[in-house]
Amino acid sequence: MYVWNTVRGKDGRVEIVDGWDSLDALLAEMAASSWEEPSNVWASYVTDDATGEVVIVALFGPELELLVTVSDGRQLRYPVPEFYRQAGDGDQERLS
Repeated sequence: MYVWNTVRGKDGRVEIVDGWDSLDALLAEMAASSWEEPSNVWASYVTDDATGEVVIVALFGPELELLVTVSDGRQLRYPVPEFYRQAGDGDQERLS
């Protein structure tokens, strides 16, 4: 199982988001839902329960793209999903 965690920069508080059986499924969810709070107040990381190792680290880049580094060498960049661009609420004005 792969567990998505967040850590708050200000005080180091850790929260578990959820767990997935597949790393690719977790990446897809991370790419789709990380824009709930698009800032680097929180950083995301993923652990592999089988080994205890951190296998993913993610932060937002200067254009609010999600920058993801995977321990297998992949470096991924996810743009803001269209859903969040078209949402039209006050929070989304920061993203356009």
